[in-house]
Amino acid sequence: MLDAVEPDSELGRAEKAVEKAHEALDHERHRIVTLPGHDGKLTAADQEADRQALSEADRNALRGDAQYQQAMRELGTMKQQHSRLRADYLKQDSEWVAAEKAHRDAKRGEAQAAKQVSTAIKKAAPARRQLRSAEQVAAAARAAIAQGEARLRQLGVKNVGSASSKAQAAKPKTLK
Repeated sequence: MLDAVEPDSELGRAEKAVEKAHEALDHERHRIVTLPGHDGKLTAADQEADRQALSEADRNALRGDAQYQQAMRELGTMKQQHSRLRADYLKQDSEWVAAEKAHRDAKRGEAQAAKQVSTAIKKAAPARRQLRSAEQVAAAARAAIAQGEARLRQLGVKNVGSASSKAQAAKPKTLK
């Protein structure tokens, strides 16, 4: 749908204005800071490479330059106008409106699901802690019993078996 925008339409002119504002900002950046020039049309990759090449001193120089700051403000204004016009243009298409509503609803559902997961995790935390605590107590009890049995064997006591086998023997057997 956006591919069909005519260059002389209001949205097309706004796109051109954003492009020119980017070029003006790039010109100001190159005026203030020594950066290599660009071949042909300015691209997003060129802009990112310029940003990456800036030192802290370069950034401070740009922050302090009134013309550069003005070019940044103008770019921001052009982007806002373009964004508003683009949204208005897209809202004219009923399919886009329906898709945008579905997207919003899906995001809302995703956020609610994430909240429910978070709530469930918080509610389960005390039970997990209690389970870990009970497992630790059981492990400590098994270790103490094993130590006691080992000590009894050292003392020569006969018929010392493991606690688990005695527990099995003590259970009443049911008839089938």
